[in-house]
Amino acid sequence: MRRWMMRMIGMAVLCGLAGSASATYVTFIGQNNNPDSPDGSLTSANNWDGLALPSGSSTGLVAATHNVWISSTIKFPVRQTAGYIYSTASSTLGEYALYEIDDSRTDYASYTNLYIPGGFTLWSSLAESMSLSVLSGHVELGELKLLEDRYRSTVNMKDGLLHIGVFSERKGTFNMLSGGTGDIVVDSITAD
Repeated sequence: MRRWMMRMIGMAVLCGLAGSASATYVTFIGQNNNPDSPDGSLTSANNWDGLALPSGSSTGLVAATHNVWISSTIKFPVRQTAGYIYSTASSTLGEYALYEIDDSRTDYASYTNLYIPGGFTLWSSLAESMSLSVLSGHVELGELKLLEDRYRSTVNMKDGLLHIGVFSERKGTFNMLSGGTGDIVVDSITAD
């Protein structure tokens, strides 16, 4: 009995330590009236505080945007709390990437956080986990492709609106998060 109690106390301490860990954020500064970062690409190192892309345990924090776009594959975690980001072509989320939208506004039909009319693909050549999480916000995708299996390509939905024109390459997983009231709208699903 004593050994079991000690294990339970040890587990409680470990859980408490894990819960106290906080994320390290690198702030996006591109096209936010910053003369040192005139480019608006989310994937350009010059547009991040410290002039380096988020890496390791750091997450890119996008809190303000003005004419910001995705110009290539996102290979780092991003947390977007406001603003509008677009892509004129298709974009890819890969290699340990997470794209999380958590906007405090709740009038979802009146704004868009992420607009990719050409399509958004979750894929990585190294087969790591990657996810798109809409905790609160509005996302418009012309096409969504989940190329990795259900443990590695995940779309999480809590509050807001996720609109997908065409859902193809359906190997991933959709999770409706507890307590959420969000909507996922899919116009068409391709046949296998």
